[in-house]
Amino acid sequence: MGKDEEVVLEASALAEQLDDPELRSYACDARGSAEFRRGEFEAAYRSELRRFDYVGAITDPDHIHDMYISVITPTVAVGRITEARRLAEENDELVAGLTPHHRLHGIACVTEVEELAGNWERIWELETRTEMMVAENRATPCVRNERSLLLLAAAAEILGDRERSLELEAAAEGPQTIGLGMTFGGPRLRLALARQDVHVLEELLAGQDWYSRQNWFLLPGAAARLDALAVVGSEVAIRAEALPARDGYLEPFMLRALGFTRADDDLIAQADERFRALGLYWHAAQTEVLAGFRNSVR
Repeated sequence: MGKDEEVVLEASALAEQLDDPELRSYACDARGSAEFRRGEFEAAYRSELRRFDYVGAITDPDHIHDMYISVITPTVAVGRITEARRLAEENDELVAGLTPHHRLHGIACVTEVEELAGNWERIWELETRTEMMVAENRATPCVRNERSLLLLAAAAEILGDRERSLELEAAAEGPQTIGLGMTFGGPRLRLALARQDVHVLEELLAGQDWYSRQNWFLLPGAAARLDALAVVGSEVAIRAEALPARDGYLEPFMLRALGFTRADDDLIAQADERFRALGLYWHAAQTEVLAGFRNSVR
């Protein structure tokens, strides 16, 4: 355990001794974030969910909003897609009367859960509202301005509208999207996979510091990265990801990528079973698409 995590645990223990619900809530978040960084997704989910024990004593809507956006990622990580969708929709309703920045977070969290679910049709249904929220929030720097547009670009590409996809991709470009690893890498990888552009895939996979810290966008970035490695990677490269994939959202992506590199039909079948058990039907259907792409570049 690193020094930073020791400090988190010490501060969390102190907060538990104080009669301050806001402080206790933030302590749960700090603990959950540390657990998430260690790949302890079940523990992170429980820690973040515990924040809602204090919701009756907290009146600040910004704090309650923070509770929602903190719990959604670990909820998906442990495979609770339906619950994550409900949380995102509740958060979207909560922030409806708050600032443009809050409202952008509201619609973005909804589309980000659907990104993880592979529900591109639902993301595209929200195109007009998403663009409006981004436009209203332009004065406030936020990665979700550009990322939301990239996500729309991926949805357009996947649903067959190349012209609109390129327009949205161009609208999202700028110096603020350079770097930041998985924040923008996830939708960019989805675009490259949909376009079957092997050169962009290899460029995005190279030299990225994807997992150095906890990030809202670890899961979609990791899933897209594993799909990309299934096409152009090796078993060594996939295992080097060192992702906590057992019994959660990322497990079928890891199984499929390893199955491809080993030519192991049993692993691929296990991946399909896990995708379907989690309700990730679009992702399950990508096995055949990715296999064809892999064969075309070999």
